[in-house]
Amino acid sequence: MTLPKLSILACLTSLAVACVSHDRSQLALTVDHVANPDEGTAVVLATVTDKRRFRAQAPGEGAGARLVGDLLFGVRGGSPHHGSTASLDSWEETRDPALRARTIARPYDGQGIPGGNILLPAGDSVTKTVRGVLETGLREAGYRVVTKGSAATKGALTLDAEIEDYWGWSANGNQMYQRTRINLIGDWPLREPLDFIFLQTNIQAILPNAEDWNKLFKASHADLRAKLKQVLK
Repeated sequence: MTLPKLSILACLTSLAVACVSHDRSQLALTVDHVANPDEGTAVVLATVTDKRRFRAQAPGEGAGARLVGDLLFGVRGGSPHHGSTASLDSWEETRDPALRARTIARPYDGQGIPGGNILLPAGDSVTKTVRGVLETGLREAGYRVVTKGSAATKGALTLDAEIEDYWGWSANGNQMYQRTRINLIGDWPLREPLDFIFLQTNIQAILPNAEDWNKLFKASHADLRAKLKQVLK
């Protein structure tokens, strides 16, 4: 039986001190892997598609938040108005599929001013990362993940994944967030009722650096796998 889409939303929060660079940086994410169970229902993850929408960063973005904080409260502080939306530096860059495929986050300082994008290394992509997380989650739930096109796919459940959101950002000078939203489509043994899933996790970080971003995404991946297991029969 073909079931409707499953939307998974994970939002993680991290306490941290704002210190952002306006230069782009790369972040290599490690995805946990486990072996297939000896027995269990076979499933093939046929396609993983990146359907995220990117906006172009506005000129002077963050200046308004700084001015309001100065005038009303006598302190400098603010959160980005659109930090939770995936962004690149220009409209032209938002049309670059190779750049979009690797872009995963943008830090903002305590005044709401954006820093440089955080990208996956060359040769890596959001679809590759998310596929690894989902396949590990399936194996942890007792399913045997088989390769598309192999003889083992005969009689296997077929699943397609659409990535609508996979984005990290910082705000207010001491917060870091990561949000993931995935639609799972196909003949899928989901628990009833089919519903929207929301998750928020908190971690602490004194200075936000590559290690902190890695911890944030690692926690996001673990929570996504846990939520996936919960909705499976």
